[in-house]
Amino acid sequence: MNKKIQLSNLLPFIFLMAFAMLCIIMLLFPALYASNGVVKEFYPNADNGFVWLSFNTHFFEGNDLDIVADFLKNISWIQLIIGVISCVLVLYGFLINKLKRMERLVVSLGFISMFLYTAEGIVCKRLFCEVENYSESYFSTMSFVPIIIGMILFVGYCITLMIF
Repeated sequence: MNKKIQLSNLLPFIFLMAFAMLCIIMLLFPALYASNGVVKEFYPNADNGFVWLSFNTHFFEGNDLDIVADFLKNISWIQLIIGVISCVLVLYGFLINKLKRMERLVVSLGFISMFLYTAEGIVCKRLFCEVENYSESYFSTMSFVPIIIGMILFVGYCITLMIF
C-alpha cells in the first residue's frame, strides 16, 4: 500500500482541510464586541463561539437574555462538533484516496456552520442593542469573515480540481 503523494492529490486536500479547519477556527472571530471607546469601559471583552462554548458569555448573561446565552452555548458545541467531523472526514478521505466522495458532505456541513455563525452574530448584535437600548453603532460583529474566507478556500479547491 505504498502510494505516491502527488501534487494533484495534495493541493485539493490542503484547500479542503483548511476549509474544514476554518469550521473550528471561525469560533475565534468575535460575533459581538464593543466598537466604541465609551462602551468598551462597560464591555471590554468580545463574545465569540469559544466564549459561548465555555458557558460564559459577557454580553447576554444577567440581563434578561439568559435563554439567548443558553442557545448560543448549545450552538457553539454543535459548530465545534461539525468542525471536528469535517476535519476527520477530509483526513480519512485523503488517506483512503476517496477525497472526492467526502467533499460534498464537508463543504455542506462547513457552509451550514459558517452561515449559522454569521446569522448568530447579526442577530446577537441586533437583539443585544434592542434589549439594552444601545445604538447599533456601539457594537460590531466579525462573524461574516469566516464565510468569506470559506468561499475563497472553496474557490481555491475548485480551481485545483480543474487544473489537475
